[in-house]
Amino acid sequence: MTTPLAEFIADIREAESIEVERIIINNELADMRTKIRECELDEKPSIIAKLIYLSITGENVSWGQIDAVSLMSNDRLSYKRLGYLAVQTIFDEQSEILVLITQTLHRDLNSPNPYIQSYPLTFIANMGTAEMCQSVYTDVERLTNSIHPGIVKRAGMASVRIVRKVPELAASFKKALTRLLSNTKHSVVSAGVTLAIEMMNADPSYIKSWAHFSKPFTQLLSTLSHSRPTAEFRMAIFNDPFLQIKTLKLLGMLRQRS
Repeated sequence: MTTPLAEFIADIREAESIEVERIIINNELADMRTKIRECELDEKPSIIAKLIYLSITGENVSWGQIDAVSLMSNDRLSYKRLGYLAVQTIFDEQSEILVLITQTLHRDLNSPNPYIQSYPLTFIANMGTAEMCQSVYTDVERLTNSIHPGIVKRAGMASVRIVRKVPELAASFKKALTRLLSNTKHSVVSAGVTLAIEMMNADPSYIKSWAHFSKPFTQLLSTLSHSRPTAEFRMAIFNDPFLQIKTLKLLGMLRQRS
């Protein structure tokens, strides 16, 4: 039986020396590698949680990648969430096993549950590879039309990643960009501004054709600068400075001429 995560962390922190800490970690790793092959499904999340912790501390836990992927594809929400977190922590963009999760991404992006939709969108925004982005871009574009602002925001940032990884898909997100910039939520508009910047980086011809949008973006910047900041977006006396900075960057690009 492997040690519970909280107890395992406490044992490491209370170790009398680096040598003792190393013994504790090595013993637990050996137990986990044996246990993960034969354990019941209900025991696997505890092991995966420890893999996440050990990966963060610099341990090589690549041997647990397949088990993280299997948890990610589980239908139980709490297991799926932990699986997605593990894959994003343990894997890197060069991991060959990433090709195994594309089907799971497709299925979760098409789930009617917005909580499940949020996991693949976040994953794509953070770790989407060129092949993965090419495969899921239509699903991501569709979700920019969701009724849930949190999903729209995540779909916007996933769109940014897709355009960055596959620049030739930039034109596919024109309608999505309009939806994002027309939204009333700051976070969604911020994702839209970031997407517009990325699309102009991918295809500089947009800089000239979108030059007439300088006026509404200037109005947005003026509104942000002069309106009273809400508690959600206040930073000292400033109203959503991150959106203001992004808008300034976008306006700077629109003033360029090829």
